[in-house]
Amino acid sequence: MDDLKNLVILNNKINNLLLERSQLKLMLENVKGQQLHERISGTKDTDFSAALDKLIALEKEIDNLIDEYVDRRKKILNALELIRDDRYRELLNYRYVCGLSLNQISKKMNFNYCYLRRLHTRALRVYEKVVTQSNI
Repeated sequence: MDDLKNLVILNNKINNLLLERSQLKLMLENVKGQQLHERISGTKDTDFSAALDKLIALEKEIDNLIDEYVDRRKKILNALELIRDDRYRELLNYRYVCGLSLNQISKKMNFNYCYLRRLHTRALRVYEKVVTQSNI
């Protein structure tokens, strides 16, 4: 079950870093515009260089996390394929691979929310059993 939760956490971390990257790019554009004005007056490019170095490091971190996410996701999808009950498989896929809330899933699958929570608990037990038996 930890691998399922970790996939969601990893996805959130990637999304946060992508947001940070977007903000950094905006900042770089602003700094670049200021640098052009400052170059005319003869000042240094240190702010722009530092921000660019940070952006490059951030890009590398995002790439590494995406690679890790893809590997983990593939393992989880392989384990989900071994679950016989379509409801369990679909529920776990929606929850952990797609990142939907149980409320969203209950509407999508046309199940009562309380029933879906119980189904989720059972699906997690089956998932753990499958992972343990297949050594995924």
